[in-house]
Amino acid sequence: MREIKFRAWDNRPEKQEMVSWEQIKHNTNMQLVGCYFWLFNRIEFIAIQYTGLKDKNGTDIYDGDVITCPYVFDGKREVTFNALGAVCTVDADGSQHSIDMLMLKEIEVIGNIKENPNLLTE
Repeated sequence: MREIKFRAWDNRPEKQEMVSWEQIKHNTNMQLVGCYFWLFNRIEFIAIQYTGLKDKNGTDIYDGDVITCPYVFDGKREVTFNALGAVCTVDADGSQHSIDMLMLKEIEVIGNIKENPNLLTE
């Protein structure tokens, strides 16, 4: 079984920053509803789920992270869950490829699509 945890994107215009799992757990005013954390009855935080995987440096890999894996594919790819709940990478054309355990020795998280929206195109 994988560890269930989240981080959240603070979607308020004045913030636009990532909120850690510890900050979420200790905020008694937050409630997870669907894919959003509600705070004082307003949608302010977008939940981002942990995949249960770590990259070659021991960094947690979350849905929406951008990774490199030079020995397996060229460039950068976004990590996502597919319809079956498997962790995949998404190509620029939208095709998905499963991440296997052997790839984890080479994968490196270099950012995420919320904090670095242009990372895939750079």
